[in-house]
Amino acid sequence: MPLGTWILSALLAWCGALVFASFGLFMGYLLPSENVMQVIGPVLGAFAFAGGLFLPLGMMPSVIQTLAPYTPTYGVAQIARSPLLGGGIDPAWLVNVVVWTAVFAGCAMLLFRRDTKRT
Repeated sequence: MPLGTWILSALLAWCGALVFASFGLFMGYLLPSENVMQVIGPVLGAFAFAGGLFLPLGMMPSVIQTLAPYTPTYGVAQIARSPLLGGGIDPAWLVNVVVWTAVFAGCAMLLFRRDTKRT
């Protein structure tokens, strides 16, 4: 595979990581600091499973295949894989990434404001 394809895929995955950075902030403000990693690990594992990162979606039950496009990992994974598979980027994948980033970032902002009001 050409070096440019690897670099493009890595950059797209890195940009998609903003979803998970906002998720981490959200969970950090939501939970006590000593419990955050105990919750984030299994939740990210569930997101990865439901988004088709562990197994191809074709091998999953139909319920998971139906729900997968609505998980935070699905859009990021599809965008990162698109250069590797030689396809274009579906606008629905971008919408998925933008919406989940906005949801997690918005929740993190609300919790941050609530947290600063207590002091």
